[in-house]
Amino acid sequence: MAYINFLLSFVVIRDVLSFVLGKTTSLPVDQAYNAEGTGIMLVLPLFCMLLGTLVIRVGPKVKVAEVRSPKISAEMEKLKLLQVSDLHISAGLPEKFVEKLVTKINELKPDLVFFTGDILDKIGRAHV
Repeated sequence: MAYINFLLSFVVIRDVLSFVLGKTTSLPVDQAYNAEGTGIMLVLPLFCMLLGTLVIRVGPKVKVAEVRSPKISAEMEKLKLLQVSDLHISAGLPEKFVEKLVTKINELKPDLVFFTGDILDKIGRAHV
């Protein structure tokens, strides 16, 4: 399914760009529709899927940011917050990735954890 989604997205992007460039420039946009252009369109989704697989295999990435402000009290300055963003929970999310995420969260020992962004990829009831 991911391949079809990527392919459809790339086809739409190619067609919109070809239309706009064809109307606004003298660039030869018909090359996007020849055998080489079609081959690239068929390979790009595979590349994106491979990249996504590598990202999942590496595991979650941690970025540390210190927030300082004179408006933050001394007690609140010691508070450790953790934000988890864009999990995209679905049937295709490997259990090992979730285990790595939980391990990293526990290792960081945050006082509060915030889940933001796209948490589910499909309707929530399917994951309850």
